[in-house]
Amino acid sequence: MRQLKNIKWLPVSMAITILGIAIFQLYWLKNTYEREKRTLEMRSNFTFRDVVFSIQASKIDFNKWTGDSLASKTLLGFDNNPSKRSTEMIPVAAK
Repeated sequence: MRQLKNIKWLPVSMAITILGIAIFQLYWLKNTYEREKRTLEMRSNFTFRDVVFSIQASKIDFNKWTGDSLASKTLLGFDNNPSKRSTEMIPVAAK
């Protein structure tokens, strides 16, 4: 008789166990989905920002800001010949 009572609870115990596993899987999947969504958003934002910066950099003429002053002129204080010294100002971008 005792064995019969234990067998009655077996399907209930199995159902509770399966339900617990299903709830855990749903919780795990939800967290994984949210984490991957954040990761994708961060990677997309980084890639987009990198592309925008690359496009901006390709549009800027860096030579007008820095010039190639070392190739054609000698900087003040580095040459003993005063006639070769350059006093030309180089523009600097404002912060």
